[in-house]
Amino acid sequence: MWNALPQLIHEQGSLNLTSRCLWGHCQLLFMIRGKYSGLEFTWKIVVGELVGVGVDVAVNVPITRRGDALLSGILNAFSMSDKYPDFLTLAAAEPAQAYAILVRDTGGPLAVAAPHGGGIEPGTSEIALAIAGGDFSYYQFEGKKSDGNHDLHITSARFDEPRCLGLLRSARLVLTVHGEDSPEPVVYLGGGYTAAFAAVHGALEPHGFIVREHANRQLQGVQSANICNLGRLGAGLQLELSLGLRRTFFQSLTHAGRKQPRPRLAEFGRLVRHALLQMVL
Repeated sequence: MWNALPQLIHEQGSLNLTSRCLWGHCQLLFMIRGKYSGLEFTWKIVVGELVGVGVDVAVNVPITRRGDALLSGILNAFSMSDKYPDFLTLAAAEPAQAYAILVRDTGGPLAVAAPHGGGIEPGTSEIALAIAGGDFSYYQFEGKKSDGNHDLHITSARFDEPRCLGLLRSARLVLTVHGEDSPEPVVYLGGGYTAAFAAVHGALEPHGFIVREHANRQLQGVQSANICNLGRLGAGLQLELSLGLRRTFFQSLTHAGRKQPRPRLAEFGRLVRHALLQMVL
């Protein structure tokens, strides 16, 4: 349904959006007024169920023929909401066995982190560890539930698990590893340390890896609060690794399949690791 809306708002119109939200419970009211082939129309859509008392947010924006990206951006922002706003809330609600935290502080200048590891964004824990090797500092937050691990996802700009923050702030340069859902095997490179992008491109592309910037700004790691930018440089690197790419690294992305890595994983880890070392030497 969402993909059809920009086609209906073909000539000109406006989108009035009212949202009443709690964490994990949002009710959206869309009032879409537009003109199509000379005919005016109004379309009202109510999405979701509100539980408890929420906060109203109202937005009214003009939409033209070029409104596709704007509308998609608004819808994506609401679809990406997390169940928990921060680690304290998550820890109070989830049993201790739902997740595991691994911290290794080598005292060196580089730290690699997988804040959505285990079953949250499968493969990212193992990929981050392949990059870190035995001597980079390493952080992992791993979802261990039999299902529903995405409930444990806290977006990187709000990820505030104390041991993670302490480790990353002590490092000079931080690299974070995430999972993205595209079927094409792509490394989406982001973070505030844009001066280092060319080095990562140069390390990976000659070996057949596709490296791009993600079209969705929410996945570019540019916010100052994003954990990839917490190192002493004030800017770091973020890898959003597509589903298609992560599948090439393992027998499968199941828990058992991730215990059977393919040679491509070791190659990727070695190449990224070498690029990182060049940045701090």
